[in-house]
Amino acid sequence: MSKTLKSEVVNMKKKINKNTALATTSQTLYDIERIQNDLDSFYKDFLSRDFLMPKFDFPAFNFRTPLTTFNETDKEITAKLEIPGANKEDIKINKLKNGIEVKVENKKEHKTENKKKDFYEYRKNYSGYYRYFSVPNNADTKKLITTYKNGVLELKMPKKASGKRK
Repeated sequence: MSKTLKSEVVNMKKKINKNTALATTSQTLYDIERIQNDLDSFYKDFLSRDFLMPKFDFPAFNFRTPLTTFNETDKEITAKLEIPGANKEDIKINKLKNGIEVKVENKKEHKTENKKKDFYEYRKNYSGYYRYFSVPNNADTKKLITTYKNGVLELKMPKKASGKRK
């Protein structure tokens, strides 16, 4: 082989190694970016959940979180949950160790039967609301007062008297 041919082969090998190194580096950077995005989405999902939230005993078909406003005064803590279309009988409020759980389950069934046309239709719809919120230590959940009017559920908890004297 001539010297020029050998030098061209060596140059080509260097270019191939350089391109391979660039491709490997670019793939590595892509992999690192992908892992970073996966970790970001994992932590975002992890931090957006309330892991103290107890599991509810019915399947979550189409349950939404009701719009909620909280208000705290010197004497009481108030939570207002907007639950439009709910019946008072469907609202379940559970006082838990560290919080309050509000469940509303709406079940709608529709049956249609037409014997002349051999037609039978049966439809079910499940929907509802679910909300758990933790309660401060100074809230007295034993004296919880609830009212439901015009689609708004109001929970009032008086504050416990502190042992400090003024």
